[in-house]
Amino acid sequence: MAKPNIQNIATTQTFQNWFDKTNEMVNIFRDSAITAQAGTADTTDGDAILNGEFTANELIGVVKVSTDTIESRTPATPVSFASPISVTPVADAIGITIAFASGGGKARFTDNQTNWDIGYAAGGDSSFEMNNGGGGQFSLSTAGVLTVPSLVTSADVQIGTNLTVPGILTANNLVVQTGASGDFTGTFVGDFTGDIYHPAGNKIFENGGPAANVPATFTGNVNGTVSSLTNHDTDSLSEGDDNLYFTEARAIASLSPGVGVSYDGVDGVITIGQDVGTNDDVTFNDVDVDGDLTVAGDATVTGTVDADKFTGDGSELTGIVQLVKGYISFDGANGTVFSSGGGLTVSKGATGTYTVTIPSNIAGGRPTSNDNYAIVIGNVDDKQTAVTASTARDAQGVTQAFTNYNAWVQSQTTSSFVIKATRTIIDYQHFGGNDNNTGATFGITTVNPRLINIAILY
Repeated sequence: MAKPNIQNIATTQTFQNWFDKTNEMVNIFRDSAITAQAGTADTTDGDAILNGEFTANELIGVVKVSTDTIESRTPATPVSFASPISVTPVADAIGITIAFASGGGKARFTDNQTNWDIGYAAGGDSSFEMNNGGGGQFSLSTAGVLTVPSLVTSADVQIGTNLTVPGILTANNLVVQTGASGDFTGTFVGDFTGDIYHPAGNKIFENGGPAANVPATFTGNVNGTVSSLTNHDTDSLSEGDDNLYFTEARAIASLSPGVGVSYDGVDGVITIGQDVGTNDDVTFNDVDVDGDLTVAGDATVTGTVDADKFTGDGSELTGIVQLVKGYISFDGANGTVFSSGGGLTVSKGATGTYTVTIPSNIAGGRPTSNDNYAIVIGNVDDKQTAVTASTARDAQGVTQAFTNYNAWVQSQTTSSFVIKATRTIIDYQHFGGNDNNTGATFGITTVNPRLINIAILY
C-alpha cells in the first residue's frame, strides 16, 4: 500500500522527529495495513486498493471476489478449480454450474425451472451426454455411436459407418454410404438407390437406381399398397395353374346348355326358342312363383289359374273370382254363421226368411244401385225326402222322391237383401171311398234348410 504523505526524516532532525514518525507508522500499521497471514486472527478493517501486484500462496474470499480477469500465474498453464463453479448472473435468468464428479466433468445450465446437464455420463463409461431431467436426449460413446430418441435434420445427413436411432429418423435426404440395419416402418417417399437385405443375409430388394433405368426386383413377402402399376401389364406376369387369366374362348367354353335353353359354343349365343324382350309375347307351360307376381300389362291365361286366394278390389280386374266382394255361409235353422268375408252379416226372420246386410266399408264400396250387383246362392241343402209308399206311388207302384229345398232373392237394396228358402210338396188326396179315385196336390212351402251359401258380385 502507498502513503505518499509520509516524508523521509533527515539526519539533522531531532529525536522528537524520530519519535513522531515512529508513532505515525504504528498508527498506519494498526489502521491501514493489510494482514495476510493464514491461520491467525489478524484482521484488516476497511478498504484497500492495490495498484500493483499482490501475490499470495492462498487467497480466500469469504463473501466474494470481484475481478475482471482471472488467468494463470504461470503462462500456458491452466487455472485449476478444486470445487464446483457456479455462475449466477444478476439480470439474466440463465445460470451455469461447472462440476467434476467421479464420472468426469459436467456443466449444468439452468433457469431455475429447467436443467440441462452437459458432459460426461454417470456410470463411468466415458460417454458424452446432454440430458434434460430424466436423461436420454443425447449420448455419444467413445466409439462414436450417437444415440438420440428422435433425429430431425434440415439438411443432408452423411453417415460414414453406423447410426442407431431408437426413435424416429426424419430427414429430407438420407444417404447411407455403407449400410443401415434395424427395423424400418412407416412410408418411404423419394428416390431409393441400393439393395435391402434380410438380417439372415439374403437379398430381398434389388434396386439398380434411377441411373440403371430398370424396375426394382422384390424377393419375398411385400405388405402394403402399390401406388401405381403404370409401367406394368398382365403380359409381365405369368399365369398360374389355378387362377387363370380371362379369355373369350374360356368364357364361352365354360357355359353349357340346360333344360329348354340352347347354347352355341362357338359364338356364345344363348337362346330359349322365343324372344323374351319387354315388348314380346312369351309363352310358358307352367310358371311357379314362390313370392309375388306383378304383371304390369295384360295377362291372358288360356288354362286354369289355381291359387289359394285372390286379392284386390276388382276395379281393374275381370272374371267372377275378382268380382266377389263378400260371402257368407250360415245355418238356415237358426242363422248361425259358419264363415264369412267382406263384412256380410245375416239375421233370421220368419221361417225360411233371412236378411243379409252389406256393410258400408265393404271392399270397393257399397253398390250404387240394386241392379249394380249380383247375388249368387249355392250349396243349399239339397237332401231328398222320400214320399211314403202309401201316398206317393205312381201307377207302376214305384216310390217317388223330390228335392227338398230351394233358395231365392225376395228383395234387395244397396245395403241389404232378403233370401227366401222353400221346398216343393206333393199331397195325395182321396176322392170318395174308391181307392182308385186318387189325385196328387202339388205346392211350395217355406222351410229352414240346413246350409245356405251366398256371395255378392259387382
